[in-house]
Amino acid sequence: ISITGEISGNQIFKGLWKKVHASVKQGKKITQPLLQAEVLPRAVTLVGAGSVSSVLRAPQSGPALRVRAARVVLARVNLLGSATSTAPVLDVTEGATASLHHVLVDGGAAGARVTGATTQATFERVTVLRARTAGVTVEDGARARLVGVSVRDGAGLGIIVGASSEGRP
Repeated sequence: ISITGEISGNQIFKGLWKKVHASVKQGKKITQPLLQAEVLPRAVTLVGAGSVSSVLRAPQSGPALRVRAARVVLARVNLLGSATSTAPVLDVTEGATASLHHVLVDGGAAGARVTGATTQATFERVTVLRARTAGVTVEDGARARLVGVSVRDGAGLGIIVGASSEGRP
């Protein structure tokens, strides 16, 4: 880890990798200082399973998580939206096949969005809090299965389902 900082050629990244190295030496996970770093983009493309303590924060202008791949399983992850972003906190798009279990989506303009004619998503026990426009939006012919989805404390609509999608709030 310390070598990565030395060869980065950038003082900001050198400092970041120093913090990561110190954190790992203390027995902490490598992800904690990386998630706290302001210099790294927060959007993540394709994530597998997470742990109960996994938290992804959205950047100022994009989602905390964008899923574009097939057979993605996301479990026990907290996704935190930006107060100023117009993007959804969770974006499942472009032919993705995603299964989300016990996920908390908090804040942002929209909680979760499923879009794309070949996209299929399953939401089981997903909680969306404080979304400004809609908790969950399924659009563009995307297919979504919503089981045990809870949308609370939002300023907008709960669940918006397009004509070709199946929803069970």
